Amino acid sequence: MTLPAQAQRLIDQTPPQILDPQIMAQTVVPLLLAQAEKLACAQACLWVGAGGESAILTLQHRQDPTQTRRALYGFADSEDARRHPEFDPRSMTVTEIPILDLLFRVLTDAEIDLLCFFPAGAQGQNIIAFERRDLQNQLKSRARAHRSLIA
Repeated sequence: MTLPAQAQRLIDQTPPQILDPQIMAQTVVPLLLAQAEKLACAQACLWVGAGGESAILTLQHRQDPTQTRRALYGFADSEDARRHPEFDPRSMTVTEIPILDLLFRVLTDAEIDLLCFFPAGAQGQNIIAFERRDLQNQLKSRARAHRSLIA
């Protein structure tokens, strides 16, 4: 599915009692599209556990192991996802998800602190990280700018 089609689907599926679809179209979707452009792919591959849930990893800070973050690993290529050293084929499978859905989930899911995205062939190099807190702050800035334009 193309990025414009993914964007339109997100807008169309926005429950109006939760968020005005116009706000979704003018603030959330442009933010997600801007992030997706950094990845140069329309789909992402994720690890999924036996129960169908996304595999969320707990990462520890190198200097202070008491500091942890919950992360999703996303991959541009399913083979890269399977070759990653932390992939466990006995308890995980790889599934494909539209990239805007993945970014929206990182933005809105309080259980996820971070998305570590591995571009095709990255093998641990050139990982692109998206922190939920940063995405939320960018969204707040966009919302403020949008409100000042319509006021």
